[in-house]
Amino acid sequence: MQVSRDEIEFLISQYIDGTANELDRARIEEILATDPEARSIHAEYQKLNEFVKSAMPMPEIAWDALSARISTEAAKLDVPVKHYRLSFATWSKAVAMEAMVAIVVGVIVKSRPPTTSVNVGNAVAVNHAPVEVQIAAPPALAAAPTTEIQIGQPSGVAAADYHSTDAIVSSPTSIWIASGEGSQDNEPSLY
Repeated sequence: MQVSRDEIEFLISQYIDGTANELDRARIEEILATDPEARSIHAEYQKLNEFVKSAMPMPEIAWDALSARISTEAAKLDVPVKHYRLSFATWSKAVAMEAMVAIVVGVIVKSRPPTTSVNVGNAVAVNHAPVEVQIAAPPALAAAPTTEIQIGQPSGVAAADYHSTDAIVSSPTSIWIASGEGSQDNEPSLY
């Protein structure tokens, strides 16, 4: 596998610095054993490394003092907490926005077509003339007509015929109560 000069220089610099992993160390050692150009690059990098280490000694730094100084300066520069106040204008904007939302929801709800239809039946004639009502005592129970009620399946109806209940029990679909003028209810109501 052919390795470019840039790759060789990068691998050699890591090898000399001691930052190359085991695989790269083995790879550069193999390249140095077989390639004379790589050996000359390695020699140049070693001379440069020795020169830098000898020409530029590490300065004496009191790390604890530096850390303390940085911390005190940073404490002086703490950002103040910003406080927000909601003014009347802010509150009025919020209330106006809520009112707009309520209006839009109301218009949408009002303009939707009804989901169920109601059979209103025939029109009822309303008499606006005053009606005189006389209340009499209820009839005696003995005089009331009696009806015999039989519980059970009527004869002639099949047991599996669930539609037969419509023939047995019937109830009006709606009751209209009309009222005259001057009464509490002025419009017909559906009960």
